[in-house]
Amino acid sequence: MRWDRLVDDLTAQLDAEEARASAGLVAELTRAERATVTLAARFEASRGRLVQVEIDPSGSGSPWRVEGSVADVADDWVLVVERGRSHLLVTRWISAVHGLARGSAPVRARRAAGLTAVLRRVSAARETVRIRSTTSDLTCRVVAVGADHVDVEVAGPGTGPHASRRRPCRSGRSSASARSTEAAAR
Repeated sequence: MRWDRLVDDLTAQLDAEEARASAGLVAELTRAERATVTLAARFEASRGRLVQVEIDPSGSGSPWRVEGSVADVADDWVLVVERGRSHLLVTRWISAVHGLARGSAPVRARRAAGLTAVLRRVSAARETVRIRSTTSDLTCRVVAVGADHVDVEVAGPGTGPHASRRRPCRSGRSSASARSTEAAAR
């Protein structure tokens, strides 16, 4: 009888150790899978949800905020609609998001267009947009899109074709650019 209890005890200890090891492996695999989830995939799973996004391209600690519903997503941008105004936000400049779905979803292949492609469409539509960066806040029309910059036409005082001025906006944190944080169609 003592041998039976000893074997039963050893078997229970071995089963408990295997269960602990299995739980640890599951937890590690879950963490590893979670590490592959992109912000764009979280936004994709949040389409139609109300989110609050903080944008801080300079890391200054003074972000500006956009609150609205997620309308569209690509790998490097998200479109958030706030009270009828569309905000095209560059994901790498997002410092915080509240209200995202817990899960993720693959970004739709048809929306894999990069920010430059989207800005070319904005340019073709000749819509007035607002471009914000760390040092600029422009209401303008995008007239040309380069690989790392946009040319904009900024409305000046007065009216008519000569009342505007055209200027390039270089990429980087010191000016508005194709990587600008917000381009909101009016």
